[in-house]
Amino acid sequence: PTEITVFKNVTNFYQRYQADCCTLLPEKEHPLVRTLVNGNIKNVEIPIIPTNGTLRILSTNGQQLKDADGVVSGAVMALHDITERKKAEQLLAFSERRFKGIFNSTFSFIGFLAPDGTLLEANETVLRFSGVKPEMVINRKLWDCYWGESSAEEQEKLKGKIARAAKGEFLEYELEIVNGRGKPMHILFNLKPLFDDDGNVIAIVSEGRPIQDIVDARKALLEKNAELEQFAFIA
Repeated sequence: PTEITVFKNVTNFYQRYQADCCTLLPEKEHPLVRTLVNGNIKNVEIPIIPTNGTLRILSTNGQQLKDADGVVSGAVMALHDITERKKAEQLLAFSERRFKGIFNSTFSFIGFLAPDGTLLEANETVLRFSGVKPEMVINRKLWDCYWGESSAEEQEKLKGKIARAAKGEFLEYELEIVNGRGKPMHILFNLKPLFDDDGNVIAIVSEGRPIQDIVDARKALLEKNAELEQFAFIA
């Protein structure tokens, strides 16, 4: 159409805004005008503030109307209030950011596993320690990851322990792993199953806390006790 008429009195009911929710939406960007000029639109979001109301977010869909000759004669538009959905999405995004901040700020080595042992996510602490990138370990079985127990026998042991955790058992034990430079470190490792409302295991949290200082102190104490026992025997 060569001319577009938009009802000016619509602003008596609400104001339309751009995505920042502050800048007024130009008339040419109105979903109805866009439909008339450019063709059908789908799921275009616009913020509005009704008179004496609060901010709402609308999802708009528009379709051109054409006469028998295929000439555009008008357009129709459907509006769907998605304010609550957008709020829920924002809360979820905030929760995810907060979780990521906590997840990556801990000194522990943390991973999330599927019940079959597939590593779904690993925190930055364990990635930095191992000198690996996420794509090198994510979606691999934990026992096949670089920091996993290396021998075939130990891999089978870890596989069995994960199977036990997948059945709901909590396991904790000491483990030696190596970093990206080949330096060994002792950790206190545990596998904690996560349950749904019906009691089914839906994931497993793996956590390793460095205890090298404790192991070294324990070894030194055992050596000192051995020396004392030897001294007492000689005396």
